[in-house]
Parts: sequence; structure tokens; C-alpha cells
Amino acid sequence: MGLCESEWLPLLNLNLQRMGLVVPDFVQTAKQLSQELRAQGCEYIIALTHMGLTNDRVLAEKCQDDIDIVMGGHDHLSVFEQIGKVAVVKSGSDFEEFSDLTVNVDTKAVTRSRVIISEDYQPDQEIVNHVSEYSGHLKKKLEKVVGFVDVDLDSRFENIRTRETNFGNFMADLCLISAPEIDIVFIASGNMRAN
Repeated sequence: MGLCESEWLPLLNLNLQRMGLVVPDFVQTAKQLSQELRAQGCEYIIALTHMGLTNDRVLAEKCQDDIDIVMGGHDHLSVFEQIGKVAVVKSGSDFEEFSDLTVNVDTKAVTRSRVIISEDYQPDQEIVNHVSEYSGHLKKKLEKVVGFVDVDLDSRFENIRTRETNFGNFMADLCLISAPEIDIVFIASGNMRAN
């Protein structure tokens, strides 16, 4: 299940009430989704969250019988904690590291190896092959000139997170042009970071 907290939404510079969007309580949502998933036969539940560590801990504490692992984003931290029956994992950021989890579905035990990406790290060759193949296709597409821009496009963090920018408008326009059946586009400003 995917969950988010309401605390980070103001960073998106959206007036949620005016837009009619409601962000329900993440604990109640987790309990409801857990019941639905278990009714469908799900035996192991992972919550993928976009919340601060404090709220990931709250989720784990209050959903002991609902969730088995909380895998969190938002914080750029590396964390592994066992809160009662629930493991809480955060795996850093910027592809500098990742978590290798081993899960015993019968006992619900979770262990984690923190893997730091360095020159000593030996990548998985199968993954390398897939990435190389994809990158080759992507490189050809990215080398093609599709247009020119005569103004500076602003996607600096301090602007893209707080106000309308020409870069944000440009990205939204590209989405609209590429899919004419779409009436409106929302783009999380966190996807546009020049910094």
C-alpha cells in the first residue's frame, strides 16, 4: 500500500481545500487497506510511504497487526528499526546506498543489510545489461533536438517549491501535448530539481 502524510503537501504549493482534495489520516487508511488486502488473501503487507521518520514510527506503532514492513521515503536517511512486530526501513537517497532485506514470511522476521554504493561495490550483471540496453535507447532519443528555448527555465528548489515557474508550466504543457485526451496536469514539484 502507498501512504503519505499531510505535513509535506504544503511543499507542493497546492491549495488542497480549494481543489477539493482530502488527505485522510494515514493510520486509519492503513488499517482500512490492510483489511481489504487481507480479505483478498494477502499474507504480508508492505507500506511504501512518503513520510517523515516520526510518522513512519507512528504508523508502525499503531498498525502492529496491519502492516509488516514500513519502507519509507521523504527523509534522506538510512534507518532500520524494529518497532514491535513492524520493521521500519529507510534507504538513504541519491542512489548512494540501498537496503537488502531478507524476509521470513512465516515468522515475519526481517533482517537488513545496508549496501553502500562505492567503487568496491560489484553491480549485478543482469541489471547492468538491462540498464545499458535501456540507456542506449534513451540516449538516441535524448540526442535529438526537438526545439530551442530563448529564456532561462527556472527549476531551482526555492522557486519550484513555492511558486509557479516557466519550467513547471513547460513540463505541464509537454504532458498535455503528448496526451490530447488529458484535461489537466498535476506535477509534483519534487520531480523538477535543478539544484
